[in-house]
Amino acid sequence: MLQWVSVIVAGLIGGATITFIKGGTGPLPPFLKDPVAKWEKKHPWQALLIFYLPLNALLGMVASFLVWALGTAGDLGAHDLSASQWATFIITGFGGSLVINTLYERAKKADFYDEVATTLADTLDKLQKKVEELKKKR
Repeated sequence: MLQWVSVIVAGLIGGATITFIKGGTGPLPPFLKDPVAKWEKKHPWQALLIFYLPLNALLGMVASFLVWALGTAGDLGAHDLSASQWATFIITGFGGSLVINTLYERAKKADFYDEVATTLADTLDKLQKKVEELKKKR
């Protein structure tokens, strides 16, 4: 088997594995959020296998391929991976999916905190204006 195909398969294995741990149900495209939420309530295992497994497998494949291509100068004609290379690229696929999921979750939290801060600042401004109006009426 060509090396790059082996790398992608190893990344697929690593990425798919993360689906079954806590960090493996991370990013989904916005247009899939509502359908996935409905599926998760009724059929959690099906949602896991239909939505998250392919996404994590894809992320793992991309992470492993990028590490292989950038780290080894990516000889597309090379054959066969050693056992240690298989393990490395399975771990890379696993870790790559986990890192991408974690970064996405943190970005969502940061956006949420920005929205909360903006709302609090607007509320505080409104309260200050009301206090000033009440002081003028005295």
